[in-house]
Amino acid sequence: MRYGRCVALAYPDPRLTDGVVRLRPWRLDDADCVRQAAASDPSISAWTTVPPVYTIEEGRSYIERQWSRIENAEGISLVVTDAASDEPLGKYGSRSDRSPVSPVSATGSFRTRADAGSRRARSA
Repeated sequence: MRYGRCVALAYPDPRLTDGVVRLRPWRLDDADCVRQAAASDPSISAWTTVPPVYTIEEGRSYIERQWSRIENAEGISLVVTDAASDEPLGKYGSRSDRSPVSPVSATGSFRTRADAGSRRARSA
């Protein structure tokens, strides 16, 4: 249910980086990374719409759902990548929590791949 006015959202431009990691929008070629992460971490399928085993088409559908969040002013989902190689390390998501009490608030989440290396990915 939506309350209040919709706030237009946009991807950060320029992309956010600290020189170690960078946040960028999802790309369709990220689908295999999502598949690998979901297969190696059971909590991903428990807390997201990613099944533990899926086809590349289902992976693309997941990415398209991430794009729709910003298009529908529901939130934003970004890939956390290695700043030098652009290798996906995890994801950052923020979603709108509109309610009658607080029409403009949000919650965020951050998840790294199990094999991403905590030093690099957590610098964000």
